[in-house]
Amino acid sequence: MRFFLALLIVLFAIPALAQPPSPDCDIPAPGAGNVVNPTGVCFQASPDHNDIDSYALDLVDSSGVVVQTIDMGKPLPVNTPNGEQWVVWLGNLNVMPVSFGTYTSIARSIGNGVTGPNSVPSNFWDREPGRPGGPRVVAELIDHVPMAN
Repeated sequence: MRFFLALLIVLFAIPALAQPPSPDCDIPAPGAGNVVNPTGVCFQASPDHNDIDSYALDLVDSSGVVVQTIDMGKPLPVNTPNGEQWVVWLGNLNVMPVSFGTYTSIARSIGNGVTGPNSVPSNFWDREPGRPGGPRVVAELIDHVPMAN
């Protein structure tokens, strides 16, 4: 019985893993607030995607200054049902090096040493302090745990 159950799980999981991610790239609704500490970005692929070498992503602070540029490489685009191609770069964006504040992002394509024009800016996003792990209440202090004064 366990073997049969495991076989069913594998048979249903493999097709799901083989499908490209769907580009869920909707801008948050007005009043929904900014995305906090994003881990991914997506944008419509360059019409010259096949001929470019890479994409770059600028992290731009609220005064319009580029504080970090990330070389995204050349991710494979995802085809949408309406025929558009989107670059979906999830789980790779690390915003922790930038200071706390509000930002936008700008993408551009690079090919043969030539940098294309900037995309329109993204929706606003916030870099905020990360949430600490859940506290644990203990009955006694452990000797090897340093305590703050």
